[in-house]
Amino acid sequence: MEIDKEFRPEAIEARWCREWEEQGLFVAGKDPSRAPFTMVIPPPNVTGNLHIGHVFEHTLHDVMARFRRMQGHDVLWLPGDDGGQFVELT
Repeated sequence: MEIDKEFRPEAIEARWCREWEEQGLFVAGKDPSRAPFTMVIPPPNVTGNLHIGHVFEHTLHDVMARFRRMQGHDVLWLPGDDGGQFVELT
């Protein structure tokens, strides 16, 4: 099997996004008996260039979200991009 030299996410993202939405994986607050956990993610730098600091920062967010989930909190960690889209979590 030959592997493409470029990653083309559009070929697989639609299927997985649809499946994850059907499973309710992008929804917080499903279990009101669990304490919510929220993190405010700061905006990217003004240049828009990603660097190792961004990788480190997102790694810390991932670790903290997983840690709080293991403690029983209701956690939704939904990283995105700076596309001007805002997600309201209730």
